[in-house]
Amino acid sequence: MSPNNQAFKISRTTRNLLAISILVSVASALTAWSWRKWPDILVDFGHELYIPWQITLGKVLYKDMMFSMGPVSQYFNALLFSIFGVSLDTLIVANLAILAIITLLIYVLFARICDYANTIIIGVVFLTVFAFSQYVGVGNYNYICPYRHETTHGLLFCLLLVTSLVRYADSAGRWMIFSAGTLTALTFLTKSEFFVASTTICLTAAVILVQSRKIHQRNRIELAFMFIAGGFIALIGFLLLLWQHMPFIDSMRALTTNAVLTVTDKVTIDYKFYIVNLGLDDIPHNLFLMTRSLFYLGIAVGFAAATDRIAGQRFRESRFAVVGITVIMTLIGIKALSYDDWSLTARSLPAVCALSFFYFLSRCIANRDDDVLLKRYYLLTLWSSMSFVLLLKMLLRPRFDHYGYVLAMPGTLLLVALVISIIPTLLRRRHKGGQIFRAVMTGLTFSAITVFLGKADSFYTDKELALGKPGDQIFTYRPEVDIRGFLVGEAMKELEATMPGTATLMVLPEGITMNYLLRRTNPTPYYLLTPWEMAAYGGEAMILDKMQSNQPDFVAILNINMRDHGRGLFGDPEYGQKIIAWIDADYKKFKTFNLTPHHPDNFGISLYRRQ
Repeated sequence: MSPNNQAFKISRTTRNLLAISILVSVASALTAWSWRKWPDILVDFGHELYIPWQITLGKVLYKDMMFSMGPVSQYFNALLFSIFGVSLDTLIVANLAILAIITLLIYVLFARICDYANTIIIGVVFLTVFAFSQYVGVGNYNYICPYRHETTHGLLFCLLLVTSLVRYADSAGRWMIFSAGTLTALTFLTKSEFFVASTTICLTAAVILVQSRKIHQRNRIELAFMFIAGGFIALIGFLLLLWQHMPFIDSMRALTTNAVLTVTDKVTIDYKFYIVNLGLDDIPHNLFLMTRSLFYLGIAVGFAAATDRIAGQRFRESRFAVVGITVIMTLIGIKALSYDDWSLTARSLPAVCALSFFYFLSRCIANRDDDVLLKRYYLLTLWSSMSFVLLLKMLLRPRFDHYGYVLAMPGTLLLVALVISIIPTLLRRRHKGGQIFRAVMTGLTFSAITVFLGKADSFYTDKELALGKPGDQIFTYRPEVDIRGFLVGEAMKELEATMPGTATLMVLPEGITMNYLLRRTNPTPYYLLTPWEMAAYGGEAMILDKMQSNQPDFVAILNINMRDHGRGLFGDPEYGQKIIAWIDADYKKFKTFNLTPHHPDNFGISLYRRQ
């Protein structure tokens, strides 16, 4: 090895270490800033604690606890609890490790198509805008305490899948195809949207690799066999796990639960919650917002291109000018654009991802004999296909909040890569420009990061009330901001003082966090009963029958309005009325917590003891 080559190797290693150090520093600062403020005290995240805890006690998913997702995430978390102890601390450390892996994969993949500085910016966008985000009152939409671990695990499997297929194109060996099959099967065992994304990624890769002769005809059968074998091993492993506790046909049905529910109209396309989230409730308005977002994006790109063309010849060699323009655009963006303005950008993502996919696919075809360009466009095509498919769940109403923390993330990183790296590179090749374009777009990116962090901070600042014992402590809103957390704490104190040591507890319609924090088992199979679960699990009559067969000693009824699901309070004629009638007949109310002036929906908690 020559001295020059050795120096290059050292320089490249140093740059990688510097980049990783910056990303670790950003992640550490964000972790400290948002510490234990990630989950919501009532909505969703409680079952991410309760289910794996119950598995460690011997309960079986799908048999003893009704569950609508794949099994891989809950059994993985149960394994963590078995090894490291049952606590929120365990999940926090594990999820920080998973976040580190996701961040590293994003860095490694984008480093193949962007320079180091731009790759760092893309990693910072992921960490600041998505990884620790909270843009609505409910927590959970972040990577540390996600509303469902199937989302972050499914995304991790998709990124590993893209990495495996990219490495295969680098001639890393056919075992990458085997791992691709395993990862695709694992996405099937999380949530349907990630399985659809992984399948699309694989089909896209197969088309490009065959068309570019990376896969020869004589190898197709062998590679297909390895892909299927990799998937079969993952599926059969979980099938055998469940088969130990339930009949074979029930085990098969359990593994396909999420897929079946995805194509069941009454709980998807005909269900109000998903109609609204998909954007089908007001198609003309949502199309208008998408068009407006694309128009504004076009103005921004056009302005940057015009500025680059006009000022580029004079300032392209001046680093001072480039830095100055970046700072100026950052300040202008912070001052002129609000969170709502930046949120509108998400509306353009489906079109950006679709157009990118077809463009990069055409570049793959056009450059199939140029190995360097082919590998670059191959990765971009795979990423674009994944980005678009993940947006399908909110196609006409894409957003950064709510499900967007995972589903809109790949598309957003693609958009950032386009405006700060890919388009400037094209401009440099055409007229030796691009530097000013990059400076304008980098400044706007920094301003967006600042605005999003400010929005999240507006929620995190109000979270000062601590609930739970050390190891499980969660910070939720001060009572004057949101009374729910305070009332949950008071109700738990009452239950802890009243319930005998072996007493069981059922919380309706949601709030299984109380069971977990009190370490009290719910003897029924239902840890969550929104209107969606009512429809998915066979209706109220079937649910009531199982409740009566497994009666809890204590019941807590929460006054929660389910308007997002097209229903009202639990106990209304179309939502839980028969269950409430049974509770009124067999149980006696002994305590009510209700401070109506502090909550517009008259939130309250009623506690019942079995007579």
